[in-house]
Amino acid sequence: MKRTFKNRHLPAMLSILSLSVFLLASCSTGEKDPAKSVLLDSVKAMGGMSKATGWKTLVQKGTMTSEWPGWGTVKADCTYYTQKPDMQLLDQDYSAYDHPFYFVYVQNGAQSWSEVNMGIRQNERTTAMLEQRMREIDGLVHFVSSCDSFFIVPDAPADSLLAGMKLKRIGCVSGEKTVYFDIDGATRLPARKIETSGEVETQTIMEDYRDVSGRKVPFHVTIYQNGAKTTEFVWEEIVFDTPVDPAIFEKNKPQPAKEA
Repeated sequence: MKRTFKNRHLPAMLSILSLSVFLLASCSTGEKDPAKSVLLDSVKAMGGMSKATGWKTLVQKGTMTSEWPGWGTVKADCTYYTQKPDMQLLDQDYSAYDHPFYFVYVQNGAQSWSEVNMGIRQNERTTAMLEQRMREIDGLVHFVSSCDSFFIVPDAPADSLLAGMKLKRIGCVSGEKTVYFDIDGATRLPARKIETSGEVETQTIMEDYRDVSGRKVPFHVTIYQNGAKTTEFVWEEIVFDTPVDPAIFEKNKPQPAKEA
């Protein structure tokens, strides 16, 4: 006869073991906050704080696949140029895959604009999108450095997007906003970012990490909104600190609005 045993104390024992792991991590980083310690350990696994923040230019080349209502699945060649502290150009060319349009988004200091099929546009939505991207360009490090407090989510629900992975979810609080990161227990790298704006929950899945100039960088990034896949980036090339011609941030720059 097969005999089974139930240990009523097992859940408590596992909780104590989990806590011990985080306390050990805190000691290794010198950080007393166990939640922040997990994030700092992840930053270290990605190459360290100075590597994450110390670059001047970033060039990313690859493809972007999006799901558009009424259009279905559309694909674009992407080339993204970023130059700290406030210059970026996001080139999305759908015409490379037989779609008759392209989008270019540019931030040049305090001025932002978009170019859509040779039409130049300026609006608050484009400006806000570009400013947020630049503000958060260093990824997890930005939140570690700027958030007010951190906490461990003890019972994060399992899901199919990252099935089978042992994850630790950390909440990062800044004012009234909380952003969550799921950290892969095996690699210590960020596997997912979760943020909510109004009624929209956005999940960003980060995979296929590769070494780029001493930094661990995801080459496959997928975005879901309210559970539906909306955008997927597959980067073929990512390069830090390569020269970028400043003229690209000036092309088709609109004239500043004249004051009345």
